[in-house]
Amino acid sequence: MIRAAVLGLLAAGAAAPLAAAEGGAIRGGEHEGFTRIVLTVEPTTEWSLETADGRATLRFPGRALAFDTAGVYDRIPRTRVTAVTVVPDPGGTMVAVDLGCDCRVSTSFVGAQYLALDIADRDAALPEIAEPAETATERAVREARAVASAEEVLIRQIERAASQGIVRFTEPEAPAAAESATAGPAAGEPPIPPDGLQAVAAALAENDQIEATTVFDRDSRNALASTADMPPGVCLEDVELDVGAWSNGFALTAQLPALERQLVSEFDAPNPDAVRDLARLYIRFGFGAEAEMLLAAFPDAPLDRRTLLADLARAVEGRPLSPGGPLSVAVPCPGNHALWLALGGAAPAYRDAAAFAAGQAAFGLLPADLRLLLAPRWIDRLLAEDRPAEARLILDTAARPGEPVGADLEISAARITAAEGNSEEAVRTLDALREADGHASLEALTGMARVALDARLALPSRVVTDLSAAALQYRGAPPEAELRGLLVAALARSGELSAALAETRAAMHDLPAAAPGFATLMAGLLAEAEPAAVGAATYAETALAAEDLLAAAPPTDPARI
Repeated sequence: MIRAAVLGLLAAGAAAPLAAAEGGAIRGGEHEGFTRIVLTVEPTTEWSLETADGRATLRFPGRALAFDTAGVYDRIPRTRVTAVTVVPDPGGTMVAVDLGCDCRVSTSFVGAQYLALDIADRDAALPEIAEPAETATERAVREARAVASAEEVLIRQIERAASQGIVRFTEPEAPAAAESATAGPAAGEPPIPPDGLQAVAAALAENDQIEATTVFDRDSRNALASTADMPPGVCLEDVELDVGAWSNGFALTAQLPALERQLVSEFDAPNPDAVRDLARLYIRFGFGAEAEMLLAAFPDAPLDRRTLLADLARAVEGRPLSPGGPLSVAVPCPGNHALWLALGGAAPAYRDAAAFAAGQAAFGLLPADLRLLLAPRWIDRLLAEDRPAEARLILDTAARPGEPVGADLEISAARITAAEGNSEEAVRTLDALREADGHASLEALTGMARVALDARLALPSRVVTDLSAAALQYRGAPPEAELRGLLVAALARSGELSAALAETRAAMHDLPAAAPGFATLMAGLLAEAEPAAVGAATYAETALAAEDLLAAAPPTDPARI
């Protein structure tokens, strides 16, 4: 193992001159009329530039890039650029460039592996800068890597689009058909099944062209077209619910101190603007309880939309909304309001196709970290309303191919898989998350047990033991009833009817409010059990001992028969 690691390091060092890895030293260069900051970044890496208040911020969502700023000022003065900082960001990497001038900021790629940030005087024209010289071998390797990477990304995107029915291959023998082809399959035509990268690549090779549109573009157009006639008045403007914009781009901890210092002005009077902005910031990062406590701490602060902020604080954490609030209206709304109506829980997660398209389009505009936070909640509500296709679309909107999504969204994805009929795959995924023993292990355990029980699959090893331990751990807490119900069912399905009955009696005693549900559960488990599998004598003994849980005189009850 050690020798292999050393050889790998040597190979990586030998390849460095051909293609620099992402991250590393950030360099600066001074030119006539502008200053250039250069970062090593792959061409396929997603990034964005924001400029505001004397600062330019480069964001790399979902990428942990180790940049070094030690040598930035080796070749530039501190005039146009006063500071370059790598800012911690749990959602990726962020590089902040503080400006000492009212300059024009732009970006470009140099040498297909360097992202250049140019800070130019307003009246200066940016001259062309020659790309670094490279040998033919270096260029060939770089181009081959870029092409291979781009091809893989493209094929995966097309595979994903084909599975959603939003890309269709044209028929090579009928060129005219391409002119009238739509972005999705024709009415009644099933989506193209994804058969892996090789199948998609082969299909591409056999076709002259394809027509495609992204999920977001397609549904955004649908949403705009279908929500034009939605009722005004009760529906809020997009700007009032633009939660993704309630942050300046820095981490939560970097923004809190300034706002906290402004909460109280002279003579201890509350500053309503600071209270509002801090509550919004908490909501933006999913800290709903903190936002609600802040609003309660300043009850006299004159805030517009106080009820709306309180409802948003509850919605980001999945807690019940205030009755009759703005996120509980009984009419369809467009844009951001459609999204938060679906997420809030008071309105249906799926009202109709138009409202869903409007909400999904607004969901796609949220920052990536906020989508990952909110997606599981919406997906679970859609699945509860038997809407697996819409749940899959929300999953695809939230997740980026090839990037980690977190345990919460993995659990929701497994539930979608089960709802689509592949329960065995869902159980495997949930069981792996249960074994990982992370923050979502309890949810993975209960989800896996429920999927396996509903599909009548064999329970993985240690499930009964884990359910029993979890029920003991959460004694007196809200999850206890669900855990003990799953434990009863798991024992019965494993052939341990006597143990299941004993657990039922104990649960009815410990949780009297839930006693009728446990009695009904045990009666149903007895009715579906196979005496031959359990043992005829054991079955009869257990059924007689549970006679008080069975209905009085059902002539067709299997347990009584």
